[in-house]
Amino acid sequence: MRRAVIMCCLLSVSNVMASDRLSTLLASDPASEAERAFASGDRRHIVVPVCGKDTGEVIPGWPLEHSPEVQHAMEIAKRPISCADLGDDPKKANFVRAANYAERYNRKMLELEGKGKK
Repeated sequence: MRRAVIMCCLLSVSNVMASDRLSTLLASDPASEAERAFASGDRRHIVVPVCGKDTGEVIPGWPLEHSPEVQHAMEIAKRPISCADLGDDPKKANFVRAANYAERYNRKMLELEGKGKK
């Protein structure tokens, strides 16, 4: 019985920590975070997991074309959240919030990279 109580407590703590990862991510300004990462030499973009029946990943803010550049960006990308962080999200509200954040971050990073190439 004692082990069951301990396991329930550990699972509850891990669920709270996972949902906190999304809240922590969304609490920061994506453009400022992209500028900070770029200045430190981190050129990785953010991908967001697609959870549910059809799974995968998306890289919001990038052109809708499959190119070697997109593939490389996805391979080395930051993955700050997982499906567990999005939680039970039948209306996809958490996914949309995370994707909007990633889109603003990635667009700023693309803008900064474009300026760096000139």
